[in-house]
Amino acid sequence: MKKIIIGVLAFLAIILAVGFGAKYAMDKYWETNYGGPNYYTKITGDAVNTGVESGSTYYEYDQISYDENGVEETVHLKEYRDSPLRIGAYLKMVVNDEKGVTSWEEVQESDLPNTVADKLVE
Repeated sequence: MKKIIIGVLAFLAIILAVGFGAKYAMDKYWETNYGGPNYYTKITGDAVNTGVESGSTYYEYDQISYDENGVEETVHLKEYRDSPLRIGAYLKMVVNDEKGVTSWEEVQESDLPNTVADKLVE
């Protein structure tokens, strides 16, 4: 009986170790391929309509953006949408070194870091 309990516990320990290892590997993969620092921008001009693919129009923006410390960088954003982004919208973007903007969300002016708000808010 004691050998069965030890065997079951060893099996569970192996399953847990494999599960945690897989989670760690997937988190590292995601961070490397899709993660990156956050940048903030304000849409101030019209997008360049660069074509249609699979029925969706894609728009491109070259935006002056700021990281959370207020350091400026020009970020290229390519977005597949039915309409261009709203002029005056504040965006928080995740920028990957190799893939560029991997995700973005519209944020309110009050959500901007102080170092960024000083530069984006007119």
